[in-house]
Amino acid sequence: MKVKVLIMGLLWPLLLGSTVLVAQEKDTLLVDLGKGNEVIFYLNKNEGIKQLMYYDLNAIIDRAIKVAREDDNRSNRTMKIEDRVSIDGVESPSTDTNLRGRASTDEPRRLTEDLDPVADAEDESQIAEREVKEKATWKEGSSDKNWDQKKDDPLIITPKSSANRIKRIESSFNLELGLNNYVGPDGFPDQNNELFALSPFGSRFVALAATTRFRVGRMSNSPVAIEWTKSFSWHNYRFAEASTRMRSGSEGVEFFTSLDDVSHRRSKFVVPHLNMSLIPVVQIAGPYGRKTWSSSNNRGLVVGAGPFIGYRTGGYTMARFRDGGRQRDRQSGNFFLNNWRYGVRGKVSYRNWDFFFDYDMNSVFHENRGPDLVPFTFGIII
Repeated sequence: MKVKVLIMGLLWPLLLGSTVLVAQEKDTLLVDLGKGNEVIFYLNKNEGIKQLMYYDLNAIIDRAIKVAREDDNRSNRTMKIEDRVSIDGVESPSTDTNLRGRASTDEPRRLTEDLDPVADAEDESQIAEREVKEKATWKEGSSDKNWDQKKDDPLIITPKSSANRIKRIESSFNLELGLNNYVGPDGFPDQNNELFALSPFGSRFVALAATTRFRVGRMSNSPVAIEWTKSFSWHNYRFAEASTRMRSGSEGVEFFTSLDDVSHRRSKFVVPHLNMSLIPVVQIAGPYGRKTWSSSNNRGLVVGAGPFIGYRTGGYTMARFRDGGRQRDRQSGNFFLNNWRYGVRGKVSYRNWDFFFDYDMNSVFHENRGPDLVPFTFGIII
């Protein structure tokens, strides 16, 4: 239904009496909402537009929509709404306190009432149209320094492009830091004093990630999105015993204890991967009831889970020890490491804090070429 709301005589009675206004020139302010809908303001030249700031246009349009719904068959399609506030120390009585702030004899107050446009909008297109007050821009030739144009030339306001709206596609570059470990059929390897048991806090995960977020749904404030992440990661598996070494044998990977007469400092093996994940996320609630992705301080609690896959790009072992000074021994190889990793990633975010948890669904090593160890990783996204 195309509804044209013509709001006449909105602001021009505010400064002077009606006898003076008859003689004043008028400016026409036309707000084009698209789809044949428009709002027109007739204002006193120069002064009228300044008083527009003291009115809650959302409240006025909200009232007009309600009236249109209550009597959709009326023959008169024009509604006149009048309201008066204090301007320049002169207070006029108000006919509707819902359209303005409290009248003051000192300084006019701006409206602070936060109206929810979703409550009265028939569909999502109307929601976008109701946001025109915040997202409007002057067309070329109608900037605020060009008020003194011809009397019959309306000043046109049209909605901006999506640049000023909540972005449907957002990108970010992040650093992921965390800890990793693995479990076997009998639990953690250190329960059985296995040589390949890991140091719980020494086994660390690092990744460089690029994330693109796609908002799902037509609503500009949709709480559902899909995050597509590409990352390059390093799983650093640090052995619990600094003397533990790993090498490729004829039948598979071998773990052994170094008998070198040195002071062992640490020993680990590192597996780099090129990864990709696709995670649907849902914003459960935001602070003050607002749902927005545009500001991390206002996005509230976000949860999501989805699949990931990774391809191994290398592998090496690193042993550090002291033998008359700091020494290290690095050996590169495949060590019968699995070429692929895949699993599920979970994500929880609150304001500026982003946490993740990865659970791999395949073993670190090829089947029958090493112990059956399934890794997991958890940490924070910066």
